[in-house]
Amino acid sequence: MVKYKEQNIIYTLKYGGYATKKQKIIILVVPSILVILGIIISVLMLLYKENIWLGMIIGLIGVIILVPIIFALIVETKNDKEISIWITDENLIKTTAISWKYDTDYSGIHRRHKFGVEFNVESDTIKKVSLRYDVFYKSIKDKEIEILYSPKYDEVMILESKQ
Repeated sequence: MVKYKEQNIIYTLKYGGYATKKQKIIILVVPSILVILGIIISVLMLLYKENIWLGMIIGLIGVIILVPIIFALIVETKNDKEISIWITDENLIKTTAISWKYDTDYSGIHRRHKFGVEFNVESDTIKKVSLRYDVFYKSIKDKEIEILYSPKYDEVMILESKQ
């Protein structure tokens, strides 16, 4: 998660939402520990020649689970680097915006929304739309939100509220 002057950037219209550090630990560390334990158990089973096939299956499942976790870490790190570049824009603007629903996707368990934000820069009104469908819009619906706008990169970042 990238910070801007002690405020977390919790969402970008390009990449979507961010998990908090606590959520990241739960999402990434707990499954990783379970996977590593599974791999250790499978290696021990192979060494002691106990249920060799079961050990191989447990190890394979562990590796299959570990690959997306590592991929998610790599993608998140890449996104953080790009966002860190956006906030170095010398013309970066911190302002407030109003959100509005752009479209709704009814597939799956939750209704997911693509949404837009509208804000003013000098005398111009700018409207930007998120690239993804997700449930984040529910948390900012009917609220004034703080955003960062990088004119150089044409990117909008939503800041965590100070409440």
